Parts: sequence; C-alpha cells; structure tokens
Amino acid sequence: MNNNVEIKFLFELESDFGSYETEECWIGTHEETYQGETWQECCDQAIDNNLDYDVSIFPTDEDGNVGTTRKDIDKIYEKNHEGDWKELTGNFFDKVFDYYCDLFEKKMSLGE
Repeated sequence: MNNNVEIKFLFELESDFGSYETEECWIGTHEETYQGETWQECCDQAIDNNLDYDVSIFPTDEDGNVGTTRKDIDKIYEKNHEGDWKELTGNFFDKVFDYYCDLFEKKMSLGE
C-alpha cells in the first residue's frame, strides 16, 4: 500500500469525575496520526479507532474511576510534501470534519 496521506487529529478530552455537588472535571488533549491513500481513508481509520476508544488516556479519581468521558476533534493537521504538519482551515477543514462526524454518527446509529 502506498501511504501518501498523513492526517493528525488533535482531540479535546473531558472527564467528569464529580457528583452534582462537586462538578469536578478534567480537560486534556490527545493526538492521533493516521496514514492512508486518501484523507477519507485516514478518517475511516480514526472513526474505527474512536467508536470504542481506550479510556486509559484519561486520568482516574481517587477511587480509580474514569467517570463520564468525551473525546471531540479540536484541530486537524495534514502532513505536506516537505514533511511539515499544516493545520487544516477553511473549506478543507469543514470537508474533513463533516465527513468524520457524518460517518461517525452513521456507524454509531448502526451499532458498529
């Protein structure tokens, strides 16, 4: 396979440890990089990885509980021909983001 596209997703993570009284929340970030022949293939890999993501990337409370978690795309980068990462903006960001979100929702509704 000729991997000629690399996409990096920067996710914002959130974990809610608290009860209604404490509302304790942790926020962090996590990067994931995918390679494929197209940006769509990279998105497909990311979606498959994130349908049932590993919660070990989140901290735990004093009882070892992760709490309720969220993992949302914050930024998307593409590696250019010189090997440097460039943040996606404008229409291309929208196209990649919308593709990712639409396919993610479709797979979630199908229970995949």
